[in-house]
Amino acid sequence: MKEYKGCFIVIVVLVLLVFAIDKCDSYSRTPEAIDSNQKTEAYVYATQFVEEKITSPSTAIFGKMYDSQVTKIAENTYLVKGYLDAQNRFGAMVRMNYKCEVLVLSNKGQCKSITITER
Repeated sequence: MKEYKGCFIVIVVLVLLVFAIDKCDSYSRTPEAIDSNQKTEAYVYATQFVEEKITSPSTAIFGKMYDSQVTKIAENTYLVKGYLDAQNRFGAMVRMNYKCEVLVLSNKGQCKSITITER
């Protein structure tokens, strides 16, 4: 009898574990969670594209993501606006604003347009 009770407890725990994992997995696929992940990806891709365009990318210090504006403008397309501090061609640290339209695809991003201006 004790053997059956032990097996029953193990089965109940396993069933509860399966339901818990399934519930967590279904949350990560909600439209809000997907959109939030894509916004983060768009921000990261935008900073990479900006670094490719500036004179001294190794000196770039970007504003935090929450200081930036990431707006969904179409399916998988985001407009990222932010700022960074970096050296210009004379070696002076300057603040620059950037605006980058990013297409977020699975595991890669594509820059559709980019504008960088010094303040």
